[in-house]
This record gives sequence, C-alpha cells and structure tokens, in this order.
Amino acid sequence: ISKELEETRKMQAMVKLQEKEHRQKAMQEQVRQQRLWEQNEKKIKMLDAKEAVERQKRKEKYENELRQQQVQQKMDRILSNEDAKWQAVQQQRMHLVSSRGPATPRSN
Repeated sequence: ISKELEETRKMQAMVKLQEKEHRQKAMQEQVRQQRLWEQNEKKIKMLDAKEAVERQKRKEKYENELRQQQVQQKMDRILSNEDAKWQAVQQQRMHLVSSRGPATPRSN
C-alpha cells in the first residue's frame, strides 16, 4: 500500500509539474501575442502617419499648382488688358491722324 501511495504521490507531483509548465507556457504565449499586437499597432500608427504626411504633401502640391495657375491667369488678363489699351491708343492715333486731313506745308 505504501508503494502504491508513493506512486500516486509521484503521479500527482508529475501532473502538478506539467500543469505548472503548461500555465507558464500559456503565460509566455500570451505575453508573446501581446508584444506582437503592440508591434503591429506601432507599425499601423507609423504607416498612418506616413500616409498623412504624403496626403499633406499632395495637398500642398495641388494648392501650389492652383495658386500658380491663378497667378498665371491674372497675369494673362493684365497683359490682355494692357494689349487692348495699347491697341485702343493706336487706333485713336490713327483716327486723329486721318481726321486732320492731308498735311499742308506751313509757310513762314
């Protein structure tokens, strides 16, 4: 009977040891999973930040192009207006010259 009791105690001790090892492995796996999760979260945040920077760069580029376009259009309008004014002045000169009639020599 004492031999059986000793065998039973050994078995119980072995089972307890296996349970303890299993719990430790489960805890280690849980810690490993948590670390992986945190690393993935960090990667996601970095990628999100990178994407936000790229979006901002694209937005700034678009805004600059738009601004340049607007400046160019304004310059074109100004030049067009100046050209129209110049042409109007030229037409007035031609009109004035033609309305004077033929040039007559002056006598002194």
